[in-house]
Amino acid sequence: MKMPNMIVTTLAAIAIITVLGFLARDDGRIGSGEIGLEVGVPIEHRLTNFDITPLPVVLRLVNNTNETMPLTADAPCKIFRFFVTTKDGGFVQAMRTPEVCDETQTRAAIAEQDVIEEIRQVPLDSKRFSAGDYALRVKFWNYEGEAAFTLSNNSTDYKRLGKAAPIKPSVGKPLGRMRPACARKPCQSSSSVKTRSRPALSEIFKPSAAL
Repeated sequence: MKMPNMIVTTLAAIAIITVLGFLARDDGRIGSGEIGLEVGVPIEHRLTNFDITPLPVVLRLVNNTNETMPLTADAPCKIFRFFVTTKDGGFVQAMRTPEVCDETQTRAAIAEQDVIEEIRQVPLDSKRFSAGDYALRVKFWNYEGEAAFTLSNNSTDYKRLGKAAPIKPSVGKPLGRMRPACARKPCQSSSSVKTRSRPALSEIFKPSAAL
C-alpha cells in the first residue's frame, strides 16, 4: 500500500523539526542577545517525475534577546520568499508572486526568548532540476538564511515502499544576524558573509525584484 505524497512530506517535515529541536539546544548558533533564522531541509530529497517536486522547509526564527521585537514584511505575500541556486551559485529558480494572495499580515512581533516555527513547501519546478547539489536561500520576516540540499533521481524507491526517505536537517548558517538595535529597522546582511559568485541577497529580495 502506497503512502500518499502529502503524508510522506508531512512526516519528513516533522522529522526535521524533531532533530532541529535537539540541535538548537546544543550548538549555540544564535547567541545571547541575537535574533537569527534557522533553515531546515532534507539533506537528500528525491526528484519526482511530476511537474512539481515539493521540498519541505522548516523555518525557525529565534529571538535570544530580552525584548519583544517587531517583525515587518515588504508585502503580505513577501513574508516568505525563496531563491534556489546550484552549489556554485548559478540561478535555478526563484519564487514568483502569486496572482491571488491569501496572506494579509505585514506586521507581527516575536516575544523575548521565543521561537517562531513554520513549515513551508518550496515547489521545485522539476524540469529545471537534475540530480545534484543545490542551495536554498530564504527570507522570512526580513531575516535571511540558507541551507544546502541534494536531489537524487531514484537511489531507493521509498515512495513505492510506502516509507519516508531517511532525513536529517541541513541547517544553513544564519545570514544577517541582528542585535536588538538593528532589529528595529531594516538591516543589511553581514558584510563578513562570503557569497562567492552568488548574487547578493539584498539584490535578490529587494522589493522591486520580480520574484
